[in-house]
Amino acid sequence: MDALIKAQLIKEIHDLTYKLEHRSLSLYETAISKKRIHDIFACCDEPIFQKQILEYKALTQPEVAAQTFALQTPFALSFRGYFLEHEMLENALYAQPDAGWAFMHEENLGWQIWLIPAPSRTALISEWGDFSRCYDWLLEQQQIYRCLATDNEISSLTVPLRIDQQTLKHDRLIEQQNELELRSMQPAILIKDEIETQYNLANETLAQKQQVHVARENHHIEEQTAFDNLALTPLAHTTQTFPEFIHIGALHAQLIPPVHDVLNTQQIFALDVSSQNELGTYIDFVLHLSEFNSWEACPCYIAEQLDKQSQFIKYLVLLGAENQMEAIRLASLFAEQNSHYIASLKVISNTELDIFIDQPEQLYQYYQNAELLWNKDHYFPFIPAAYIHTQKFLHFDEMDADFETPVLLLQERNKIRLIHGEKRMALSQVEHAYPYLLLNRQQGINWQTIQHVIQQLTPPIQVTQLYTALKAHIQE
Repeated sequence: MDALIKAQLIKEIHDLTYKLEHRSLSLYETAISKKRIHDIFACCDEPIFQKQILEYKALTQPEVAAQTFALQTPFALSFRGYFLEHEMLENALYAQPDAGWAFMHEENLGWQIWLIPAPSRTALISEWGDFSRCYDWLLEQQQIYRCLATDNEISSLTVPLRIDQQTLKHDRLIEQQNELELRSMQPAILIKDEIETQYNLANETLAQKQQVHVARENHHIEEQTAFDNLALTPLAHTTQTFPEFIHIGALHAQLIPPVHDVLNTQQIFALDVSSQNELGTYIDFVLHLSEFNSWEACPCYIAEQLDKQSQFIKYLVLLGAENQMEAIRLASLFAEQNSHYIASLKVISNTELDIFIDQPEQLYQYYQNAELLWNKDHYFPFIPAAYIHTQKFLHFDEMDADFETPVLLLQERNKIRLIHGEKRMALSQVEHAYPYLLLNRQQGINWQTIQHVIQQLTPPIQVTQLYTALKAHIQE
């Protein structure tokens, strides 16, 4: 094919893909555009257009693209599938006796690879990106953990029964990919008429395949006794025991067995520190024990824990997480079991941990100075209610507030005074801490300046509006 024609076809593919991505076409036009792109691919040399084909499929047929990409890797037999929901992905990964990986897809974010390097280990999760970026991350993890056996290694190390099963699994991946491609090329009118039927059929087929797959894996575990050294058994199903008490510095804590299935599977233990009553009012202590002998060598993570209304509950101290991604995941799992969620995550030293265990009232100060690793969108840090002098010097009409609205404060020597936040604080009389924005008199701001800026704004005044205006005045 002439190079100029190829260039024109590539440009046409990009134009059609752009229109599909921005949904500027009708249903009929969408079907016609997909058909045109398919025809272009069919008439071109596959190696030249392979990258464009995969990028297009990732946009219009993401499940087909994921299956196609997985089949091109040396780890196709360890691939657990394509998922849109975290819970289904976790179930698929943790249901297998061997290490495996899967794709997580969200339309607005892109792709993630989730990797289970060993049984009952928390999933390692890549950043959001495209196939190439995620796969590069997978190869990096493979170099570190050596956890995934290649398809050739699986075929050479297992008995014929296992080979047959893996071959069938590989064939099913190809069949599923072909079926998905065939469905995607149906005329627009059939797509519209059969959407509900296809959805129900897909759910039934998935359930049947999962039942067959689980039964096959159970049979494999029973029959492959000659390969017990290769079969990895989930921690939740072992007889491994853990100590009843542990020491965290001078703190004597009792391990509380997990009562939730998710926490039990992940070996996430709450720690009872009731021997130090005051400490428990400030902090939930959590310990991850998948590798008990090394938890003391792991970093100490600390998070702000909120309820569903976004009210501060207490801090969460997590021990035993090997890295930042695992810490975010484990802290979130623990919080979710109590209908809470985490707003931010920081890392502190063991020395700092020992200090605020002895002086829990100083925890806020240590948290402010700790290294921030992650926070939720639209995040504001929290300050203990006891730190705030709530009497306002300046009275003005405030905008209505909800629990996510921050208070605006002014630091004066050893006092922190309220500028804006009466309506926010009036929402509840029992909150331990508030989200906040802070200004400091050392920045060259005083109450006369604040009064002047307030007079320039139209009431009712929103807290972020006032904060932005004051920051702008400081910079002038």
